[in-house]
Amino acid sequence: MVSVRTSTLLINLFIFFAILSTLLGTFLALPFFIAAVGCLFYFRFDQVEKEASDEILVSRKGPHIIAHRGASLDAPENTIEAFKLACKNGATAVELDVEFTRDGVPVILHDSTVDRTTNGTGEISSFTLPELKVLRASAIHSSRFPDVRIPTLEEGVRQCLHMGMKIFLDCKGINASKTADTIANLFQKYPDLYGNAVVCSFNPWIILKVRRRDPLIVTALTHRHHFLSIKSPGSDEPRFAERWKQFLAGPLDMLLEWSHNSWLWYLCGNSAFLAHIDQVSVNYVNGWRALGVSVLVWTVNEPHQKEMCLKSLGCPYLTDTLTDSTTKQHSKRE
Repeated sequence: MVSVRTSTLLINLFIFFAILSTLLGTFLALPFFIAAVGCLFYFRFDQVEKEASDEILVSRKGPHIIAHRGASLDAPENTIEAFKLACKNGATAVELDVEFTRDGVPVILHDSTVDRTTNGTGEISSFTLPELKVLRASAIHSSRFPDVRIPTLEEGVRQCLHMGMKIFLDCKGINASKTADTIANLFQKYPDLYGNAVVCSFNPWIILKVRRRDPLIVTALTHRHHFLSIKSPGSDEPRFAERWKQFLAGPLDMLLEWSHNSWLWYLCGNSAFLAHIDQVSVNYVNGWRALGVSVLVWTVNEPHQKEMCLKSLGCPYLTDTLTDSTTKQHSKRE
């Protein structure tokens, strides 16, 4: 019998050919379609063995509770202090962000600048590591955490492994090759990461580069509606000031969303998909599971949303806070 993965892929390829034929005519569409399908099958990566990926993605106690940036509402985001508090508050995993300093050191920071989370200003790429370590990363938590610093990626990874927490490495930046090399070298240096870490990104090119460097690394793509055209979830602020760029972003958003749902998961050989809370439903989650892809939901801060993820969807979730009663109740699972 044809598997759900195969039948879903074939249906989407047929839709792709139908669209091409409508736009170009069958005669012109056919060679383009054959070339595209050939590239898809030639360059695709197999999924990591399910037993290996489940070791990270599936917890015997129930869905993972993942501290988003270390649970940034409870402690300074993306810091060692946040990771320690998240573990104490019941998180089973940490999501952290990877950026690079001017001297090429990978550090844990979400933004491309230090303005929002430290007492400094400027692009992260303009600082060397010693210059960065001078800054205080307390942000809104300065009264409780007066002397917090931006950790290097290695410092954060070592701390999480020491606490027995799973790690979701959110890779950003435009230099996919540099990021992939850094991640692959990190896994080689800390082999325990193969059974404890997932590499995720909004950028499919980064995931492809990581898989090419080391096919044993478990990976996931991240997505939300209107990612290319709107700056942040729940906002109407356009991503681009230039009208022509913003105009193009709309159709490209539609193309990106279709690609995620139809073939990117197959090309990258991903084991998981990080979906925004506004996207998910029982049918949505079951659709991904039928493809052999686990769904993780972000960013889930309201108690009723957490209940939905844990009980109705059976999905791990990323959250900014672990101090509500829902988290406390479920973090005591035996």
